[in-house]
Amino acid sequence: MRYGKAQGRLIKLCGRVFGPKNNVDTIKLFQSSRAHTLDGNMTPLKMVLQCKDNTIPKWFLETIGVYVSKINNYQCWIDHYLTGLKKLLKKEDLFQKIELNLTFVSFCKIFDNKFKKALNYIEILAKDPKAISKVHIQSLREVGFTDEVILEINQLTICFNCAVRIVLGLGISIENNIFGLYPNNS
Repeated sequence: MRYGKAQGRLIKLCGRVFGPKNNVDTIKLFQSSRAHTLDGNMTPLKMVLQCKDNTIPKWFLETIGVYVSKINNYQCWIDHYLTGLKKLLKKEDLFQKIELNLTFVSFCKIFDNKFKKALNYIEILAKDPKAISKVHIQSLREVGFTDEVILEINQLTICFNCAVRIVLGLGISIENNIFGLYPNNS
């Protein structure tokens, strides 16, 4: 959808998420038939993924997107978030190591213990959230994550999982999609 064709409440909503050439990505286009739910879905993702106050490194935000997409076996978004990760890292050798480790779920070889614990938590949360216990949260604290950062990781995982389920659950094709905004550059 072109931003210029939106009307009413949708104009304001699209103004918050339009991307290259004033396009709105396919998932938001599909949700635009229910502007109030589009608003509800956009706010958490925008505030969690694109907030300048995030304390998680931006490369790890994209890594979470890659990993949650991998867990959900959604190749289109794996490729999308890998593209974002590559742009952020600007180091081809490091990018290739991360990509390879996420592909074979052997992230212990490239990530330090802190990020390995986060990825383990993300996997459990994405696959079986009932399995999360106080032990998992405590293990994240023990490697240096504050409760605020654990919340960031939790919310990002949930947002990515939700987006994949919206797309797959509605049969939305996002092949050749022009995605909206990447994490901010601030």
